[in-house]
Amino acid sequence: MDATNVKRRRRPSSPPPTAPPAPAVRSTSVAHQQPPTSDDDAALRVALASVVRPVLDFDREKVCSVTLSNLNVYACLTCGVLVQGRGPDSVAYAHALETGHPLYMHTTTTAAWMLPDGTPVPPALLADVAAVLRPRYAPADIAGIDAAAAEAPGVDLAGNAYLRGVVGLNNLSATDGINAVLLALAHVRPLRDFALDDDAVAAAARSPLASAFGAFVRKVWHGGNFKAHVSPHELVQVIAKLSRKRFRPGVPSDPLAFLVWFLNELARGIKLPKAQAKALFADARSRLDGELPAPAKLSRSLVDLLFRGKVTTRTEELEGGAAAVRGDWIPISVATVPFLFLALEVPNPPLYPSDKAAELAHQVSLAQLLAKYDGVTPTHIGARRRKYIIPQDGLPRFLVLHLDRSDAAGSGASGASGASVTAPPPPSAASAALPDTSANATVVNFPLDNLDMAPYLAPAAAVANSATTYALLAAITHEREAGQASGTYAVTIAPASKPGEYFRVLDLDVTPLKA
Repeated sequence: MDATNVKRRRRPSSPPPTAPPAPAVRSTSVAHQQPPTSDDDAALRVALASVVRPVLDFDREKVCSVTLSNLNVYACLTCGVLVQGRGPDSVAYAHALETGHPLYMHTTTTAAWMLPDGTPVPPALLADVAAVLRPRYAPADIAGIDAAAAEAPGVDLAGNAYLRGVVGLNNLSATDGINAVLLALAHVRPLRDFALDDDAVAAAARSPLASAFGAFVRKVWHGGNFKAHVSPHELVQVIAKLSRKRFRPGVPSDPLAFLVWFLNELARGIKLPKAQAKALFADARSRLDGELPAPAKLSRSLVDLLFRGKVTTRTEELEGGAAAVRGDWIPISVATVPFLFLALEVPNPPLYPSDKAAELAHQVSLAQLLAKYDGVTPTHIGARRRKYIIPQDGLPRFLVLHLDRSDAAGSGASGASGASVTAPPPPSAASAALPDTSANATVVNFPLDNLDMAPYLAPAAAVANSATTYALLAAITHEREAGQASGTYAVTIAPASKPGEYFRVLDLDVTPLKA
């Protein structure tokens, strides 16, 4: 299945390019090479001078502007238009004759050609353009990308510096919730490292969503972008198609609903090699005190290995007759189910506070909300109640928490709707109802690091260890000014490249915050 393909109208008249080969050296930063100086290469020098980098936009869907085909598409390096083919009967050839624009780069292979004469261009001469079109990372680049981002900021064509990985994203019309989730996921290190390796993505991807997400992450972390922001246009087009337009531009998206859908789609779309899946599982298990038995069948889904945990639910109901008066409860079921996030219900402020200061100061701690999962505190649902506890092997490597501020708070751990937060451990101020999420103004205090989940394990861990302690990686919040009918979603990132620093990203706006 190819979610990025549009309806094929005709095949291109010329075969796909086979030369020149792509650059052998894979790097995230490429220096300009001096153009040739011999008289025989005068035409090439003129062609290279025609490249207008500021107009090049490689974030949009790679389809021909005339035929709407996504096969054998080239980008004109003078005006940025996308055209098909390079043979005498092709759209690109006609464009070259009509406009005099000489250089064209294949959007898949990054091979460049002079048209209409059909002369190949040495890859090194346009290496910076190819790197923006299709960023590539060697294993050493991926391993040291956080250190590299800390040492040298990215710089765009206008000379604006930006922190790699923390870049603004174009709002494609009400896509702020989608943007917040995508940027947060781009900082989940194992998922990010997988997405940066285009060879690994090509080998493991089973859906166009995985491929498009990989291309998006590689651009977010690229240090040589022509602009200090990235457009998720191509990825959002794939999302809209696969979700049957449930998540699309022009329609506000609930970040929690989108996050759950997106992770489930990725779980189906990425199947790791057995050796890599075993290595990830072994790494997670090595952080626990003591040995845990390996599952009968190890999941090869990257999402399952990183985000999916388990929670045990004990359901009880009141015994009938006089016993109900005494409050006797009898167990009716015990089940252990998987989860992608833990739902936490935020209590409303007092209905009649003694004064304005008391109303404004209404606060709860994250530990108070997490008591729902201590195995003792009940959650009442009509004549029944439920108690939740996390099994000893039930904590995921990256924990997602959802702070539900709606009146009709959900009681489950995996499927409620509402806004979302991503990474270990993320609180969010949002509600299941998109138009009005600020009615509940209760302040939730949470630790930025060392969130200990040991008290919520069964049996409870006596001492916290690296597998039960989490640090904040990202938080998605809903923000609305007084009097506004609706608000926007922003994400706060704690990048590994800048320990102790936090950045708020709302579409194109990137703001450093103080802890």
